[in-house]
Amino acid sequence: MTDLFATKAFKVVNSLRAATMTAFLSAMLREEFGSAAGRHAASARNMFFALP
Repeated sequence: MTDLFATKAFKVVNSLRAATMTAFLSAMLREEFGSAAGRHAASARNMFFALP
């Protein structure tokens, strides 16, 4: 039972970490490039996460 809980907790933490990183990158792009980053943030995120 403990192993199952630990695995689930790990998955939750991992997805939170990914979401936090995405939000951080979006905020960084907005600060760096202004309003244009809002339009291009999605493609930048896709490029970042598509890296091998």
